[in-house]
Amino acid sequence: MTPLSRRIALALPLLAAPALPRAQAARRIVLVHGAFEDAGCWAAVAPRLEAAGWSVTAVNLPGRAPDRTPPGQVTLDTMSTAVVEALGAGPSAVLLGHSFGGIVVSAAAEAAPERVRRLVYLAAYLPRDGESLLTLAGRDPASDLGPGFVVDGAAGVARAPRPPAASPLAWWTSRSARPARRCG
Repeated sequence: MTPLSRRIALALPLLAAPALPRAQAARRIVLVHGAFEDAGCWAAVAPRLEAAGWSVTAVNLPGRAPDRTPPGQVTLDTMSTAVVEALGAGPSAVLLGHSFGGIVVSAAAEAAPERVRRLVYLAAYLPRDGESLLTLAGRDPASDLGPGFVVDGAAGVARAPRPPAASPLAWWTSRSARPARRCG
């Protein structure tokens, strides 16, 4: 079990306490990945949640494969819209955001509060009104990424610092308590 899987296992009791009587509460959860991941990062987590009785949807945010939205057209609005669409017209759901996904679930909850039963921030950014990822990560002295983010206005994207060319995967993995591309 990876460190993040352990954190999710510890968070399961928080998800188990329904806001409504069990007979009335649908146990739906929508998982939102971080900036450098895709929905596949939840592959080890989703079956555990399903085994615990949850209906699980892992959202793949715009700009992540297989979506072909150009990076300059990916915005917080397009990402939160994808999450709101994943919520659909069904019963309200728990929204769980990891890392940058915390910002996305916050925006989705503001856009469709009637569809959100609870917000869960798992090692995630919890923004105040007007705060951005750049603002939050830049204030984090333990972040390897935040202070190095650079906004490329022409491309409409923020870029992370480049890892050493010799072994980028080893560089990223050495700065994380979890393997690359895994949320759980």
